[in-house]
Amino acid sequence: MQRRGLWVHSWVTSSEASKCAVQRASQLNASTLGRPMEVLLRLSDPWEVGEELGWPPVPATVIHVEGEVWLVEINQPFDYEGSNYRYVVISPRHEGASLSQCASQSIPCNMTKTTTERALSASPCDTSWWRGKHAMIGSIEAAQQADADGRPLRGRR
Repeated sequence: MQRRGLWVHSWVTSSEASKCAVQRASQLNASTLGRPMEVLLRLSDPWEVGEELGWPPVPATVIHVEGEVWLVEINQPFDYEGSNYRYVVISPRHEGASLSQCASQSIPCNMTKTTTERALSASPCDTSWWRGKHAMIGSIEAAQQADADGRPLRGRR
């Protein structure tokens, strides 16, 4: 099922159906979305980043998807500890969670800052180079959340 440009997965039991769901998720990127998905990042750790920014939700745009790892571009990049946060690689924080669920709920996630060069590379979601620093914990949610039928949820903000 597709909702708001994201494939929403239900648990499947057959391996063939499972492969199909994984294939759809891995093929989802800015070009297959038709239009980029607008999301809100809510930072919870490190505390100092939230304090410096004033704890606002951080508007961002999903620009690339590789399964359960997404590259997002922060709409209004910010500087922290001498580093510019424009591109962030997002992954689910908890086993069994799916980023595609952010269309209808807030999903806890890990966030790793990446460089413009890496964001524009052939593997923008690869974080095998990361060895600490410039990572955050928080959550991701669609800027306009929807219910199971794709109708916008009201009163969530």
